[in-house]
Amino acid sequence: MPVMTKRQLGNENLLSQSETHVSESIQLLEKLVSSGRYLEARQLTTKLKGSQDVNQVRVDQLLALSLSKSGSPESALEHLEPVYRQHADDPETAGIMGGIYKDLFKKHQDSKYAILSRDTYLKNFQATKNFYPGINAATMSAIAGRAAQGREIASQVIALLNPQSTDFWELATLGEAHLLTKNRTQSVEFFIKARQLAGTDWGKVTSVYNQLWLLNHYAPVPKEIQKVFSPPAVVAFVGHMIDHPERTVPRFPASIESNVKEAIKGAIKTLNASIGYCSLACGGDILFAEAMEEAGVTGLLANEPIGAFTYDKRLSGKARRLTAVDVYAIQVTHLFDRWPEAHERERRWFGRMEAVAAVDEPELKRLIAGFAP
Repeated sequence: MPVMTKRQLGNENLLSQSETHVSESIQLLEKLVSSGRYLEARQLTTKLKGSQDVNQVRVDQLLALSLSKSGSPESALEHLEPVYRQHADDPETAGIMGGIYKDLFKKHQDSKYAILSRDTYLKNFQATKNFYPGINAATMSAIAGRAAQGREIASQVIALLNPQSTDFWELATLGEAHLLTKNRTQSVEFFIKARQLAGTDWGKVTSVYNQLWLLNHYAPVPKEIQKVFSPPAVVAFVGHMIDHPERTVPRFPASIESNVKEAIKGAIKTLNASIGYCSLACGGDILFAEAMEEAGVTGLLANEPIGAFTYDKRLSGKARRLTAVDVYAIQVTHLFDRWPEAHERERRWFGRMEAVAAVDEPELKRLIAGFAP
């Protein structure tokens, strides 16, 4: 199985917390790595290196993992080898070391790295009887052409684990172990249970998928397992705001809003999109966000609205339409000197009561007046 970090934290903006106490630094670093923010993790390790209040072995482990996963397994190997020589019995260090050899094998397709990966995992498994290096030793044995050895190790791993476990990694390990021992029915059962536990934790889903993708080149992986662990389709949307009624040259007239939304919904369906990114600013972005929500998929867009109001929206000509608007709060972290609609809109800051006085809609006035950030 892929390397696992020891803690799973929230989605807070980690590096912006410059005043975070040093005792929390390892947790922050682990979160950066587990969420795939490898460059930020590497930057943080430079600040932590040499600090007497931080576990330096863990810093070295996570730096090596960040290097390897960001495409530099050679640098990761150079960095972690001296640490591994001193802590060869530590399953976390051995796991990362074995993973680096695995990444080198995937990158160069040189069987020596597959064998080094297998041997690293196997040595630690024999010393610790920990299921994590065990299942990796089994899989890398199969990849290195030692299928019988892989089945033997996988059987030992199965004996270590409780089939009634509710832990994601243990269930995924049981699925992989039964796959290696050619017990297809049990393998599918455990993998499906693991996938149900993973939910929308795409880091876990993608980790298992990558392992299955590699293994499938050397031992057949049932298609139903590959399908349930397929990573979600991720899309990004950039669009125009709806034209101001007095805009002289039409670009996105309000009259085609419904047609645009239907086109967006069709694209989402065609792409089978599960995660969407957009600025959630106005116009096309809002239509995209609505379409993603209506499709019942996951979107990293914004938190819950603070409220809603209605107003008469002026369309082309003299037509008007009653429109409901959700209102979201935003914490501003940066203002750009230039932005696409700067020639059409004026940007101004208001105090709360000044903002109340500046808007016309009674419902919006009440929302602003009662907003408590």
